[in-house]
Parts: sequence; C-alpha cells; structure tokens
Amino acid sequence: MAFLQHKMDMNLSAYSMCLSHSTRTDIRNFFNHYLTTIIQIFNEATELMLSKGTYVRSPFIPTPKTVDTVERQSFLTGWFGDRRPLTAIEIDQLFFDISRNALGHALLLGYTELQNPKKYGNICDGVLILQKNLSISLVQL
Repeated sequence: MAFLQHKMDMNLSAYSMCLSHSTRTDIRNFFNHYLTTIIQIFNEATELMLSKGTYVRSPFIPTPKTVDTVERQSFLTGWFGDRRPLTAIEIDQLFFDISRNALGHALLLGYTELQNPKKYGNICDGVLILQKNLSISLVQL
C-alpha cells in the first residue's frame, strides 16, 4: 500500500506541474481530466489506507502558540554559520524526497535479484547511491 501512496503523490505533482505549464487549451484539458481522475483515486486510496492503518503520515508540525519574527536579515547563515531550524516546507520536501528515494531503492533492489551482474552491474551502483542519498536525507531531519 505504501507503494500506491508514493505513486499517487508523484502523479499528483507531475500532472499539476504539467497543467500549470501548459498553454494550449487541448493540452490543459487533457491534464485537467487526468488530474481530476487521479484526485478521485487518491482520495479513495487514502481513505482505504487510513481505514486499514497502512497510511504513512508525513511529519506533524504543531501550530506555534506565539509568533516568531525574523530579527536577523541573514536567513541563509545556516549554510555557513549557526544552523537555523528547518522550515515546514523544507521538512515536507525532505520527507517527500526520502519517500521517493525509498521507493526507488526498493525497486532497484528487486531488479538486482533478477539481473545478471555482469550485464547490468550499474543497477547495483544505483542501489548504493540511493542508500547514500537516504542516509544524507535522514541526517537533515
């Protein structure tokens, strides 16, 4: 079921991006139709996964009780100086990247069990790269 959840997330992102970048009416209608369809399937699949307890939730960020204002104009100093906390959008994007990398890792790992290592050795390299990316992303959180 987690595979279905990640696939739906990627389809929603891809179709909405394609729709927002299209100018021709027929192309916009095409992506609008498929985006509407994938939204319906996404809602049904999400309800099913929630009822079965298999839905993987993204990190929860509580609503702050007070408003924090930016007092320094050096928002990017976290890259070079003191580390700043991640924003909600950054946390969400890291979670999505980790989910996508985990899905790719699982698929490549499955392919490595079916492949001829002499002929398709680069798939094994892909598994190692994805493992490294996952560990780097997890450290960021």
